[in-house]
Amino acid sequence: MTSPARYPQGPDSEKPVVNAGRLWGGGVATSLIAGGVALVSLFGAKGVFDVDVFVPTSPGADTYRMLDGGPAFLVALVAGLVATGLLHLLLLYAPRPLLFFQWGALVVIAASLLYPFTLSLEQSSEIALAVIHGLTGIAIVSMLSGIVGWVSRPGA
Repeated sequence: MTSPARYPQGPDSEKPVVNAGRLWGGGVATSLIAGGVALVSLFGAKGVFDVDVFVPTSPGADTYRMLDGGPAFLVALVAGLVATGLLHLLLLYAPRPLLFFQWGALVVIAASLLYPFTLSLEQSSEIALAVIHGLTGIAIVSMLSGIVGWVSRPGA
């Protein structure tokens, strides 16, 4: 995935210092780009492959509506901000924050890839929704993993 963070990982190492402003600046940028990835993926499904992407009208509902660009962008934006918050907590308190972040994100991405196949949709819509989820998740994890070395350093 990416190289480890630039601070010691041993049991006696001090807690790292996290530049929260830089982390959240990168998190906001990541979230905006993730929203763009979701939009481009949705437009690709609709425009290039002529697939209508549907989502439930509410959690657990048996009724569906077509996914629009606005909600797709907002969900990706929120996912990026939540991932940034999780990364911030892990940087402050976990012994190997990048490892835990990437594995946790992998579990969430796997769940988001499988979720569309639990719905009663046409298979093409299920696949398109899974692709949108996967590409958006990969964008978030790769960008946030890439900034870890720039936002943290060994404790003083």
